[in-house]
This record gives sequence, C-alpha cells and structure tokens, in this order.
Amino acid sequence: MDYLDALKKQFKKENKVELLNKYLSNISLNEDEIIDFLKIIDSLNFNKEKLSFILKNEGKITKRYYDFAPYKINALIENHEDEKAIQIILNELELPYIPTEFEIFLKETLNTLRQSEQRSKNQVSIDDLLKMGEANEEQIFSYLSYLKYYNLEPFYRQLQTILLRNDISNELKSLLLALLADMKINYAFQVKKNQLYYLVNPSTSKDFRDYESFKVFFALIEKHKKDMAINEIEYFKMIGQSIFLDIYPEEPPLEDGYAIFYAICKFLENGNHLTKQLKMTYLKESISYPSKIEYYYQKIVSLF
Repeated sequence: MDYLDALKKQFKKENKVELLNKYLSNISLNEDEIIDFLKIIDSLNFNKEKLSFILKNEGKITKRYYDFAPYKINALIENHEDEKAIQIILNELELPYIPTEFEIFLKETLNTLRQSEQRSKNQVSIDDLLKMGEANEEQIFSYLSYLKYYNLEPFYRQLQTILLRNDISNELKSLLLALLADMKINYAFQVKKNQLYYLVNPSTSKDFRDYESFKVFFALIEKHKKDMAINEIEYFKMIGQSIFLDIYPEEPPLEDGYAIFYAICKFLENGNHLTKQLKMTYLKESISYPSKIEYYYQKIVSLF
C-alpha cells in the first residue's frame, strides 16, 4: 500500500477525512490540525514522509511547540538521523526552563539513544561486514558510525557492491564515501548514481563542503538569517546538504549555490512557510537563475 492509500484508509478510520482533504488540497493547516495529523500518521510506517511533513510545517508551530517537538525528535531517529536528534535534545536541555514532562521525554530518549549507540557498536561484527554488500539501506545506515573502528581493506568488495546498487540512495552512498575519505581510504571505487557511473578515490576526492557553490549557499544563509525563523535556518541547511549529497561527486558551478538557495525558497513559499522578508528577496533575485532554480526545485520535491 502506498503512502496516499494508507493516508486515506487511516484518516477514514479516524473520521478525519476533512482534515486529509484539506492537506491534499494544499490548504495551510493550523497548529491543532498539524498535531492531529501527526497523531494519525504516527501509526503508519512511512517515516520519510512523516519527517518531510514535520519539516514543512514546523515554522507554523508556536503555542503547541512542546506537543510538536517529540514528534520531530522521534521522526529524526526513525530516519537514522540520531546525531541531529541528540543535538536538538542537548540544546533543549540547556534552556533555563522546559516543562517537566518534556524534560523527562528528552532525558529518556537521550538515554535510549546512548544505549543503542553502544549496543550497535558491540553488535557490528566481522560477519556483518562480510554480508553488508547484501544488507538493506537501514542496516547499512546503522553500520556507518562504526566502520571507522575496522580495517576496511578486506571489505572493499562489499563496499563496492553497495556503491553500485540501484536500491541504495544517493545520500547513503555519499555518506559512505565521506566516511571513507575521513579514513583516508586509497582505493578507486565505482559509484553509480542516477544511471551515471563515477570513479571515486576517497583519499583524493574533493569534499563537497569545499565546493565554492556550497560555500556560497551557506553564505546566503548567513546573510539572510535575520529574515528567517530559527527552525527555517535548520530547514535550509538540511535540504541544502541533502542536495549536495545527492549530486556528489559532481561539483556544481558557483552560481548553483544561489540557485539551490532560491529553489529552497520556492519550495517553502509553495507551502506558505517563507517569511515575508525572505519572500521579497526571493522574488527579486530568482529572475537571475530561473531554469536552474526549477531544476533544483524539482530535485527537492523528489527528495522530500
């Protein structure tokens, strides 16, 4: 059953068809409706779609933040973004005041994450590494943090298999290559992305964070952050990084840093999540890169 069919079935069961129709018609939901929507989709096994919904709507949340935040933290964990979840938890715990119930949730979740991290480290065995070429994406994600503890030379064949598989996401392949680069692995791997093949040696490949386009993109965030909500800044960084991971090892030209920034503006504007000040900037500047903005906008839609 696909996501839309699952939504229709579950919202009908919960007698919330009107809420679903409003969402499907791209009508902006209020805070209470967002929380109601999350309560329903939380029971469905569509973790990526749930996180996408959360990130698209978090800019609307003010009064019900402490109802909303646990959904976001849990969704990050379900999507193997434990480090982001941990950072949010640590930031929240540093605040001078948070509700007691929310504080308990944060501490219990943090403890669970730390324990899981330790268990995973102990559970990744030589046998797991020998079989990782056939592992699913979720399993491979769980291995990433622990590969650095091993000499990977005996497992180059398994790593090569992963980098050529059609069912492994571009993002995971790029994260794996970044890990191998950090480990100074000197070996030429074939990488397949979007039906194209690349030859990448992690020890000599350029880090995408050194791309001029990447630097321009983050410079634009810094320039315009006064016009953004705090969670909007996080959203720009998350989407931007996902795009660069998706297209790596291709290095986009400098001007693409602008195009990616304004493509995210367009994506947020279509969801009515763009601040008035940033919308004015976007409308003024986007005329310089119309085709590239549309290209990256479509890429964002496909990713999220």
